[in-house]
Amino acid sequence: MGREGLNSLKSSVHWNGSAADRPDMTSGATRVSTDPVAHVTTEATCPLCAIVLSLDDEKPRTGTVRWELLPGFRFSVGRAVSFECPNGHSSVHDPDLLKAFPSRRF
Repeated sequence: MGREGLNSLKSSVHWNGSAADRPDMTSGATRVSTDPVAHVTTEATCPLCAIVLSLDDEKPRTGTVRWELLPGFRFSVGRAVSFECPNGHSSVHDPDLLKAFPSRRF
């Protein structure tokens, strides 16, 4: 394409600034989600109770895991953020307990 062709192409396209300046378009950097973080709660076997309690012990071995749903996936992926056991085991006192609950799909 010659110089005349390029000049005629420029004159036929009217551009009035950036995408953020136009009312019908937004820049990707200006689009910030204000949604609160979603959480899911599930029951799971307490890793410490499974090791410490004997097989004939009547105490419950399940605790409550709270998962934070991570944004940006086609499906819901959760990351364990807290764990509480009725026998006193907690991720507040032992944060390494959360390593027993890898990220999972919901």
